[in-house]
Amino acid sequence: MNTLLRLYGWPHELLHALALLLLGRRPRGIARQHIDLPLDLGRRQFIFVALFPTAVFVLLAALGLLALLSAGSLLQMALGALLSAAGMAGAAGGAGDWRAVERALASEREP
Repeated sequence: MNTLLRLYGWPHELLHALALLLLGRRPRGIARQHIDLPLDLGRRQFIFVALFPTAVFVLLAALGLLALLSAGSLLQMALGALLSAAGMAGAAGGAGDWRAVERALASEREP
């Protein structure tokens, strides 16, 4: 787990920051394992920012699988498998983001 945090910590958090920048916002703070989101994000904005890194890594995994399936040489096959594995590992790191979205939506429903 520590190896995954070292490899994917900064890229994951920087993708959250990129999602905020796409919305015209800035993070309050950023670290290797955490980003402080603005407190006044709307529900849709929060969901977009929270799930953006997972979506990017899933896309990388899908591109890797496509490259693997359409490989014309052993090198292309290896690169596709590597890209796919890297994307899947990054997407697995988004499980915490999914839980954060679930908690946020559940707290909205409580009276």
